[in-house]
Amino acid sequence: MQTKKAKLQQQVNVLNKQDAISSIFQGISVFVNGYTDPPAAELRRLVQLHGGEFHIYYKHGTTTYTVATHLAAGKAKKLRKEEKIIHPKWIIDSIKAGTRLREDDYLLYKNAEFQAAVAERFGVNNSANSNVARNAANDPNFVSNFYERSRLHLISTLAQEMKRYVAELRENPAEEFPSRVKLLHLADENFEDAPKETICHVDLDCFFVSVALRSRPELIGKPVAITHSKGTEGAGMSEIASCSYEARAQGVRNGCFIKDAKKTCPDLICLPYQFDDYRQVSKQIYSIISGYTLDIRAVSCDEMYVDLETLCKEMCITGVMEIVSVIRAEILEKTGCNASVGIGNSMLIARVATRHAKPNGQFLIAVGDIEEFIKKEKI
Repeated sequence: MQTKKAKLQQQVNVLNKQDAISSIFQGISVFVNGYTDPPAAELRRLVQLHGGEFHIYYKHGTTTYTVATHLAAGKAKKLRKEEKIIHPKWIIDSIKAGTRLREDDYLLYKNAEFQAAVAERFGVNNSANSNVARNAANDPNFVSNFYERSRLHLISTLAQEMKRYVAELRENPAEEFPSRVKLLHLADENFEDAPKETICHVDLDCFFVSVALRSRPELIGKPVAITHSKGTEGAGMSEIASCSYEARAQGVRNGCFIKDAKKTCPDLICLPYQFDDYRQVSKQIYSIISGYTLDIRAVSCDEMYVDLETLCKEMCITGVMEIVSVIRAEILEKTGCNASVGIGNSMLIARVATRHAKPNGQFLIAVGDIEEFIKKEKI
């Protein structure tokens, strides 16, 4: 197997040697781990084009850097002290600068920082008497602790809970929809039929942030992010789960690391998760919508599709935008969170419309405008 690897390695790096245009990465070898942007094939081309060597397998003591955007906990735990995990931006930025840049600003994990990051991510006290090795299957609390702190698990769980909740409402429907009384003034005496655009995509704006700011009104209008970070040494390795539009305007994005976000937005305010509040507000939003109709398709804790066709027919209303305005106002009043709504004749068109509704707005794409509208949309 070793002979096969060596032969394949030689074939990979002989191909473009004569085509090198610089020596930026001369003496450097890299191995790409997992999904990266740009992808592994492009990183290989760039490294070789600038004098470096690309390894298709990681070889301890020979491979200079592992290039990665994220590192799975299982692999991270097995890292040797001298292994260097570097972000692909180091390659891109070095080429742009025309010289090999300092690695320190691009290392994904440094030794002490890595230990603290893993401890923080899994909620473990990484003191002298405890270590990362406790985050394994032999720790009786590992599974429960992990899922208690996992936002992805929460999102998945809440999506299922909301789907069950909607199903229960349909199985035991109320005799009437109590909130429809708020729409009586919208009835059209000349009503003939419901409009073609009755599918609504309801999406809460920056849901985790919005929930957090209900009890922190002084932070409204400031760059805010939700993360596990608690200001520890490894806080820079925490991922941002949600960020406000003020933070996004300064280059912060969901999924990026705190240390990267702080570079583009030094004033970023980090707040903790509030799992119980997300569940409470999510159910409250679904309850509000169910006061108007049960034609609901749950998507997640903060997103759903709603079909207003039956409501329009039963109440002789042609103004879908007016209905949506009333519903959005009630959501804001009762939850303190803003909802954006896209409206169209299908779920796809409604979802596209939501892009133009955000933040805190509503947008309708008329059937007759779909073709021209889609032509201008970026894929």
